[in-house]
Amino acid sequence: MMVKKTRVVAAFPAACRLRWLLISALVLPPALPAVAMQAAVNGPERSPGVLLAQAPAAPGQAIPAEVQGWAAAAEAAAAEFDWATALRLQKQVVAWLQANFTTPDGFRALALSRLGIFLSREGLRQEALAPSEEAVKLFRELAKTNPAVLPDLARSLGNLGNHYRNLGRRQESLATVEEVVKVHREQAKDNPAKLPILARSLNNLGKWYNSYGRRQDALAATEEAVMINREQAKANPAVLPDLVDSLENLGLWYSNLGRRQEALAPTEEEVRIR
Repeated sequence: MMVKKTRVVAAFPAACRLRWLLISALVLPPALPAVAMQAAVNGPERSPGVLLAQAPAAPGQAIPAEVQGWAAAAEAAAAEFDWATALRLQKQVVAWLQANFTTPDGFRALALSRLGIFLSREGLRQEALAPSEEAVKLFRELAKTNPAVLPDLARSLGNLGNHYRNLGRRQESLATVEEVVKVHREQAKDNPAKLPILARSLNNLGKWYNSYGRRQDALAATEEAVMINREQAKANPAVLPDLVDSLENLGLWYSNLGRRQEALAPTEEEVRIR
């Protein structure tokens, strides 16, 4: 059964209607891909139209298997680089969540983050911002009481930073890169296994600072990345490529500051490792 689009729009709180206008234009497909159909529960037929028009879910109610099936199918389509199909299915997921399931949980935040990615992949860069920003907001809130969410927060920040960069909003993009470093530092504080991830994010931050002409900041971030990578590489050779990359950048940043003599040591160390 199909419902008119106005039924979908009406299910949104008034304050959200403009923000999620991109969802109101959703055209529901006549049939779901096989992977989504396999995830559907047995019983009365519940088409996308029926699910999107149903009354808001009660607190604590599980997300219907069909909706989880749409999400799985969207992810499968993205893995095949079928961004149009991934976007269509992910819009269904988010439309149902916006209309029926307002609880700020990880599924909702991840669905919004993926919607932003798929919108951007389809060239809808401006439209990708709203769901991506909302995803980051939700993950930040969840991470306050659940440190296990921190990796998801870091990934969603990275995605948001890419969207800002695609729109030429470089200062906002840089702010997300800085926050990613803070998140990874928080993870590594109690878990040394996360130190290589922190080093990579510091090395990336150094590149961003350098692109902004903040050469001293670039040097400081990269020096810390090199220090972490050196220590980690002693027990884990898999870190060596990261160490080489950070050493190469460190030599460049020293040269950019006119400190040519200091640039020699990291460059020579890099060559020895290679």
